[in-house]
Amino acid sequence: MTTAMQSYDVQHDVKSQNVNELGMRVMQARVWAKRNSNNLLIKSPPASGKSRALMYIALDKMMNQGVKKTIAAVPEKSIGGSFKSTELTASGFMFNWHVEDRNNLVSDDAERDEASKVKALLRFLESDEEGALVCTHSTLREAFKHVEPEVFEDCLVAIDEFHHLSVAGDNRLGNVVTELLNNQRTHVLGMTGSYFRGDTNAVLRPEHESRFTVVTFTYYEQLQGYSYLKKINIGHHFYSVVKGEDEAAPYIAGIKELYKPGLKTIIHIPQPNSKESVDKYAEYDAITDIIGDFIEIDESTGLSLFKCHKTGETVRVANFVNEDKERAITLNAMRDEHVLDQVDIVIAVKMAMEGFDWPAAEYAITVGARSSLTQIIQIIGRVTRDYIGKTEATFVNLIQEPLADQELVEDAVNDILKAISASLLMEQVISPKFDFKSRSGGSGEQESGLSQFTIGGFNPPKSERVKEILSQDRQALLIDMLNTVNGDAGLTGEAANVLADNDAGADYIQNAIIPKVIATKYGEGELSAEEEEELRQQLMLDLNMPAIVKESKRKKKKNEDDDDNGDGKKSKTPSRSIVDAAKKLDVGDLSLDMVAKVNPFMGAYEVLAHAITPEMLALVRNHIRVHRRGMTVEEAAEFYPAIKRFKAENGRLPDINSGSDQERQLAEALALLQAARARQKQQES
Repeated sequence: MTTAMQSYDVQHDVKSQNVNELGMRVMQARVWAKRNSNNLLIKSPPASGKSRALMYIALDKMMNQGVKKTIAAVPEKSIGGSFKSTELTASGFMFNWHVEDRNNLVSDDAERDEASKVKALLRFLESDEEGALVCTHSTLREAFKHVEPEVFEDCLVAIDEFHHLSVAGDNRLGNVVTELLNNQRTHVLGMTGSYFRGDTNAVLRPEHESRFTVVTFTYYEQLQGYSYLKKINIGHHFYSVVKGEDEAAPYIAGIKELYKPGLKTIIHIPQPNSKESVDKYAEYDAITDIIGDFIEIDESTGLSLFKCHKTGETVRVANFVNEDKERAITLNAMRDEHVLDQVDIVIAVKMAMEGFDWPAAEYAITVGARSSLTQIIQIIGRVTRDYIGKTEATFVNLIQEPLADQELVEDAVNDILKAISASLLMEQVISPKFDFKSRSGGSGEQESGLSQFTIGGFNPPKSERVKEILSQDRQALLIDMLNTVNGDAGLTGEAANVLADNDAGADYIQNAIIPKVIATKYGEGELSAEEEEELRQQLMLDLNMPAIVKESKRKKKKNEDDDDNGDGKKSKTPSRSIVDAAKKLDVGDLSLDMVAKVNPFMGAYEVLAHAITPEMLALVRNHIRVHRRGMTVEEAAEFYPAIKRFKAENGRLPDINSGSDQERQLAEALALLQAARARQKQQES
């Protein structure tokens, strides 16, 4: 099998690499400028320096703003090392960050049980002691049961990995934060590298999020500040679901094809009880058999040593699959930079994702399609750290190939959709923002550094509220769109539309998916109809333009003869609508309607299809077509805003006999809604 790989060049910017006189990087200085805000929400990529930003803010609040205590809460103990005592004055700051040993409830020697940690937090809260304490989310949640919210007055409560919150009623951490926000004398700081969840729940309700001053630092901005990393590769590789006699699980053959000795590698194997997993311990043994012959376990570090089959060199493997004392020893040992430098491979199930700090990691292999885009961001974030000598980082998702069996084909198609969503996600977070204009003119590079495009028929947002949303929530809304397609009806719903029909899929995305995401995020009445339309247009441009720009650059960079990929095959072109839009982009005559016809899923699907044999590709396409179905009343309701817009613009309702696929789809939705209304009236009478 081949690997469908897309590569992204990292554009370095010397200005973004500067550190100011206080020792702060660009993101930290941006947060520092908002230090007087009672509540701060930092949306910044993994490994961008959020923990140190908290230190700066906490110290200023405790020294200058009347705050007495700071509590930093992390999801799990292994992440807490980021908040240990740190000397800041050496780099220019006024104070050092210090955590007393007894208040570091996540340190290596903090082997107390949970009950004693809760008591330690309660003691800290109820005493006159000032300073900082570090604990886990669970310790904070449990302690909150035993005190009134007023105990947290004059405290700064910092929540790392803020996306663990949820508006769901049973999310205890979310309930804690809601209570804290209701007290004006309590300060709250949230930090997250992926302000969205793997499920459909929002992190915060709009009325609660509005109490935060939001500081956003994008993945693209972070990459600009790098010195070494020059390229990021995002790939997908298929494995056969037919297990060989000597294989612990079907995907092991794929690992054998992908493993590259000499690269600092993280391998995430499937979770037990998933369709990809057979026996995690046997799978670990099979993977290490690919690596080399076992030598011994280093008792001081817990690392497993192997003699590499291909090079003969010693390979040190961190085994986070086994749940024994060696794993704890290895976790603690890897906090030492000298030990960390020795590690060659990490094999894990759920660990080594958020908060895992191994800057040298350059290659990630993840088995199985991840339903949570949050996990994708976190895993890719592990290998995209800047590190001396590391010029390239690669993430490969290993997923099952389609077979003729109906159930397996359906699973494979849905996995393909998840993989495509992951590709589009990374394209969104790695790509720069675009500046869209409505006045006449071509495209060019502005002083702001943003690529500017003139779009006919586009009206730039006038509403200050929409401008604020785009400034703070643009990426989260784009991710919500991908999650909606990825997680709704699966193969028989959006998946069939977006993968099987370019025009209908494009129309469904812009007229159903985007309005649905806006309505879910911003409740009824929060935005006017004009503001919703301004936001819809901007999000549609943001979602579709990266594919158009990428195709335009491809056309400029290579002529037809250069398209040979090295094995005698011609590279496949994206969907027709993307190609046509790219041509218009070149001549500066791109319209809003043309961009709206682009289905970004089709372009990503065609790239992914390069890794599938023609026979398998035919299976997938036939299965999608067979499973496409008519619209439900619920889906029809999502088209209602688009029907209203059509009538306002054309002075009539959409016609079911129109030559336009989009108009026929609106007419079908209208007919379903009218029939449903008639049935409802009949039942009422």
